[in-house]
Amino acid sequence: YELEFIEVFREKNGFDLAVGNPPWIKVAFEEKGLISELFPEVEIRKTTAPMVRKMQADYLDDESRRENYYDENIESDVSAIFMNAVQNYPLLKGQQTNLYKCVLENGIHWINPQGYLGLIHPEGVYDDPKGYLLREEIYQRLKYHFQLKNELNLFSEVHHETIYGIHVYKGQKSNVNFLSISNLFHTSTIDASFVHNGSGVVGGYKTKNEQTGRFEWNIKPHPSRVVRIDEETLKIFARTFENSDNWEGAKLVSIHAREIIDVIQKIGMFPSTVDNFESRITVCWDETNDLNAGNIKRETRFPNIDQFEMIY
Repeated sequence: YELEFIEVFREKNGFDLAVGNPPWIKVAFEEKGLISELFPEVEIRKTTAPMVRKMQADYLDDESRRENYYDENIESDVSAIFMNAVQNYPLLKGQQTNLYKCVLENGIHWINPQGYLGLIHPEGVYDDPKGYLLREEIYQRLKYHFQLKNELNLFSEVHHETIYGIHVYKGQKSNVNFLSISNLFHTSTIDASFVHNGSGVVGGYKTKNEQTGRFEWNIKPHPSRVVRIDEETLKIFARTFENSDNWEGAKLVSIHAREIIDVIQKIGMFPSTVDNFESRITVCWDETNDLNAGNIKRETRFPNIDQFEMIY
């Protein structure tokens, strides 16, 4: 971007505004996609690995197909190597690289100190065990975080249980202080929650429709849905959920209403944790090991109910 839009970076040190919905995919070689061009049953049926290997051999018999196969493989491999390189994406060190994460790290360099970056992307950056460095950076830039679940199919091509977020990042880093709304099912709830008068209850995931008597996904607004996340809030999350004093890149917790933070804070103040007690957790039944040891036997048959062979 610095070369393509050289005047923007020379005169303004970046864009005033950047908005996008980057690809939510991991860069990997998709062998089935190529083979299905010749054998469509690979994609439309449940094809076993041995059958795919046989189809692969038939696919590679043709020289032009073989050349295309290797070109695709090499391109995906070198792209993955580039995106996993620490020198290219230092904030993603140790993480499973996804294209949206690469766009996010690049994006914060595209905008000038007075600019804003708006992205729609999955929420994986907030709970990745290896994502501390990235969270430490983006928390200082976040202005708005709105987490949605796709139950109402706002994105028709995405699974209805997919969780993603609308994020607005600042060009200039500052103290952690952003507004967050979690468990949203429709974007109309966002603006309405900021102007709501506060009457009524917040409601849970679902609310009852008085006319139909059916429970529906809760899209009702309420000011308590708007949660301010600052340094103190992240410290509460770090102490309570991670038993740690390192809060700068703590995992972000989905808070349905701001009153819940008081409850979490009191739980975090409890003097003892599981770490204070000797572990009494044992590995119970392990399907692989206990099958080999003869403790578990595979036997498919109708159970004898009188002998308590069936679990209800």
